[in-house]
Amino acid sequence: MKRIGPLSEAECETLRAAWKDGPNGRVRQRAQAVYLAHRGYRRIALAALFEVDVDTISAWLDGWEDEGLRGLYDEPRSGRPPIYTPLEAAWLCDWLEAEPASSNKRKRSWRKRRANRPVGKRCIGSSKKAYRWKRCRRRVKGPRDEATFRTAHARLTTLRQGHVQGVIELFYFDQSGFSLTPAIPYAWQQRGKTLALPSVASPRVNVLGFMSPTNQSHFQTVTGTVTSTTVIAALDAFAAQTAQARKLRLVVLDNAPIHTSHAFQVRILDWFRQGVGLHWLPPYSPELNLMGTSKNLVMRK
Repeated sequence: MKRIGPLSEAECETLRAAWKDGPNGRVRQRAQAVYLAHRGYRRIALAALFEVDVDTISAWLDGWEDEGLRGLYDEPRSGRPPIYTPLEAAWLCDWLEAEPASSNKRKRSWRKRRANRPVGKRCIGSSKKAYRWKRCRRRVKGPRDEATFRTAHARLTTLRQGHVQGVIELFYFDQSGFSLTPAIPYAWQQRGKTLALPSVASPRVNVLGFMSPTNQSHFQTVTGTVTSTTVIAALDAFAAQTAQARKLRLVVLDNAPIHTSHAFQVRILDWFRQGVGLHWLPPYSPELNLMGTSKNLVMRK
């Protein structure tokens, strides 16, 4: 039966400290095994306790005997050798830059032409540029005018100050739709098993909302498509409430076609007479709409 030599109190204290505060789980586990071996535990009992084989326990004890605490740490490793030659890695990176959403058919073609080398997600991720298979993100359709954006941002800052001071009531307007049909995300799944999300058919419910920087809010739900007529009805209800309260309100909204149609434009003066003014954001500036930002945060959660 393999045993370690007698330990001094200082060595026991070192092992207890490494067991509790070691830099990683492997060091803590080995220090605990050595300490328990000192207390009389047999190798077979330690192997069962730590769920390793007896030879592994022997290697831990030998490491302690030969080098002390240093023997419980892993030796430096060189890592896995590269799958591709430098020329192949450069070609692969150029290919991924040109066709980031390449199909499995293109991958098979590459393997056939490149000495049958693998092109799975893992090995592509291990290349020099560390590509990862993940969802893309949407962005605005075109570039915005940065000078116009900064001017609009400064103007909205002034309007928010007026809201805080009680000069006006500032509201942001936007709309969003909801459905019980879930989006299908990517997920790590075990081989032979598929994660299934329950899905039911449901009508799309659209919510049109007004929200102030101080979280005052007014919402209206609509089933079906949102059109200029729908938005006009929401603003009519909001303006009627404003007229009764005898307040001056300014509504910030984007340049969606339903906000700039002819039917919408001819009603602007009617809403203004009831105390509701409209302020349009410049194109491609969604982050200036507080209502749109809040909607995105809710949907991500």
